[in-house]
Amino acid sequence: MPVPDSAQSAIRNPQSAIPPLRLAVLISGSGRTLENIQQCITDGELNAKVSVVISSRPGVFGLERAANLGLPAVVVPRKQFKSPSEFSDVIWREIKSAGGADFVCLAGFLSLITIPKDYAGRVLNVHPGLLPSFGGKGMYGHHVHEAVIEHGCKLSGCSVHFAD
Repeated sequence: MPVPDSAQSAIRNPQSAIPPLRLAVLISGSGRTLENIQQCITDGELNAKVSVVISSRPGVFGLERAANLGLPAVVVPRKQFKSPSEFSDVIWREIKSAGGADFVCLAGFLSLITIPKDYAGRVLNVHPGLLPSFGGKGMYGHHVHEAVIEHGCKLSGCSVHFAD
């Protein structure tokens, strides 16, 4: 799937007159990727603005990072919902109430969500390993890195892909 022209322009020309991309960042843990995204924005490498941070878990360090960065954050606890559909509906309502988002970044977000048609092709997942290796159930955060080391891999990295 090609990257939309507005996203390509924001990356290539972060200081351009084009309005910043509005990002919603979904987290479940430490928020390290959130911090990295915000650093790129602060450094002028990415013409974007984080409009909302949504955590699927209360009390995670990522919420403290968001507060320290001055970013608006809400908690939508996955365990309070009977189904991924109910949970997803609240997530998308929170994004819309924050003014919407041009892109949604799943940044260490460990819950299944359904993506509405109006966000098709606009949800990016960041995985801390090179897919298809080291993906699937239980493969998140340090578990991925430990598996890479245990397998003796000489090369590692992250994968960023559109989620559907």
